[in-house]
Amino acid sequence: MNLRDVTPKMLRDAVSVFLDEAYGGVPARRPVPDLSGLRTIVDALPLLEDESRRHAGAAGARRWVLRLGNSRYPNMKLVLEEYLLAGEFVFSVDTHDDAATLPGDPDGPAWREIRNWNLALKRRIEARWKKAGLPTYGALLDALRRQGPRRRGPALGTVLVVDDESDIADTVETVLRAEGFRVLKAADGDRALEFVRTERPDLVLLDYEMPGMRGTEVCGRIRRGKGDRRVPILLATAAMVDLSQLADADGFLVKPYQREVLVGFVRRLARPAAAPAIRRRDRRAPLRSGDRPPPRTADGKSVPRDGAAHRIEEE
Repeated sequence: MNLRDVTPKMLRDAVSVFLDEAYGGVPARRPVPDLSGLRTIVDALPLLEDESRRHAGAAGARRWVLRLGNSRYPNMKLVLEEYLLAGEFVFSVDTHDDAATLPGDPDGPAWREIRNWNLALKRRIEARWKKAGLPTYGALLDALRRQGPRRRGPALGTVLVVDDESDIADTVETVLRAEGFRVLKAADGDRALEFVRTERPDLVLLDYEMPGMRGTEVCGRIRRGKGDRRVPILLATAAMVDLSQLADADGFLVKPYQREVLVGFVRRLARPAAAPAIRRRDRRAPLRSGDRPPPRTADGKSVPRDGAAHRIEEE
């Protein structure tokens, strides 16, 4: 939905559903701004936290959030963001619970339980938004499908999309199919590894935050495997990521991203002509340290492997 068509009432309804599911009638743990009396959504934006991304003077996708929390976790967010299509906005929930846990961490099981609980809560909220007719990923998917294919002819290659959120996976699939790619989808790491072994995709587009096996673990298993260990991997995340975790990936995208950024990156990594070092006939060669170039951002720049915590923005 175009931003000008998002109304203050839609925002109020989205907040109401969020609070109802997150707190069940108990007072919210975080202050909620007064959204009454607003004439347009533009009037509401100063009351939200602006997380729109800017890098080297280039505009990224626009994103505003309300950190409303829930009864068990204080940092979950209501998000109004521009995703894939310029000017098209959706409501979503950011669980904001992606902090890493180390093996043997005594708090690890409890932290994983909170993550699973937050994910279930997110799905309930977004399902109610969709039922209420609020702009969600489902509405965006309808808009993408109406646009139809941009390219016809033989497939440019096969992309494996790995994301546990089906609405996001479906939108990415629709975009890539329209651009001429064959698309496979996996909702978890185990299924992704099976597809890599049996389908030999030309690129793996992998979500960083997934329940169970996280994106970085899937990367590591592909690289240590006996099969297509050289398949390019594009890691996508909305999280703050320690760059040392990206050593197994060939590229890194920050969510939310726009269509042109996603397609441009996929074309560069998935086409054998653009990446001769990872052509299909070379994939069974032993992988030595230094064989694979470092991860790259959307403009093709190398990501330094200094282990520092940074967010790599798309341009």
